[in-house]
Amino acid sequence: MKRTLFFFIISILSFSSFAQTNKTNEEGVKRIQHEIDSTFHSINFFPLSEVEHLLGKKAILKDSTLKVSNSLMRYALDYVAVYKDSTSKGRIFFSYEQYKDMEVSKDVFKSALAENQSNPFYESLSDFGNEGFQVKDNLGYPFIIVRKGNRIFRFKLYYLSSIDSQREFKNSARRIVTNH
Repeated sequence: MKRTLFFFIISILSFSSFAQTNKTNEEGVKRIQHEIDSTFHSINFFPLSEVEHLLGKKAILKDSTLKVSNSLMRYALDYVAVYKDSTSKGRIFFSYEQYKDMEVSKDVFKSALAENQSNPFYESLSDFGNEGFQVKDNLGYPFIIVRKGNRIFRFKLYYLSSIDSQREFKNSARRIVTNH
């Protein structure tokens, strides 16, 4: 009788412990999902009105992706301008990467820096984030990458609507990095 009662009590304790673990895991998953849902909306990075101002055209959010792994969370937005003809272009790409280890983010940044430092349009950005730079492609479109702690921000503008749009693009990048 004692042996049966002992096994019965152990079984109940084991089951309740397992059920509590599952409940905790479910709550954790729900909490993380809520944080992702509330944090990673495009408006928290690039509101559509700001994108349209930078492009000088109406735009749409063409794609947004979220990738989460053990050591990296990457969120990307791809906006494109809306045109009546297909010959015109206009696009803004943005990505936010958060690494589990700050040393990894430093290495990723150093790698990007090494690839771009020889660009004739290379410009160091020291006024926001821990380290950053801006380069231009052969058409003069800016690419900005900034490391802030264990996070890396990438910005690419594929269209300059005015002389001021490059300065405004850099100000938008500064605002986003500062707020995150």
